[in-house]
Amino acid sequence: MVLLKSKNEAEEQLKSLIKHAKVETSCHVNFFRSNSSGEYSLDSLKKYFKLHGVHHELTNPDTPQENGSAEQVNYTILDIAHTMIKELDLPESFWSHAVNYATYILNRVPTHVIEKDNIKIVT
Repeated sequence: MVLLKSKNEAEEQLKSLIKHAKVETSCHVNFFRSNSSGEYSLDSLKKYFKLHGVHHELTNPDTPQENGSAEQVNYTILDIAHTMIKELDLPESFWSHAVNYATYILNRVPTHVIEKDNIKIVT
């Protein structure tokens, strides 16, 4: 996982992630959902999505409830990282390590998949 130092890095990292996902899974990314903020609304990224057949779904800015499960996972990762930093009395300079480790842990926790109307929902 790569943590961004600024939003300017988002476009290149997203393109890299899409390529990596295709190599790892042999599956094509069909949809990308983001809010209407600037880092994912660049013309160059729109061209990239069109060229690679990725449908970009936009949600309203400042409405995390529209990205339900993704936002919940983000909050969970941040909560775990914050707890590790505080419990271990580590300096804030360990923040990126704590976030990476929290993500590592969550990616290995079993999840439950519910199928509803032929759509798989991970809970």
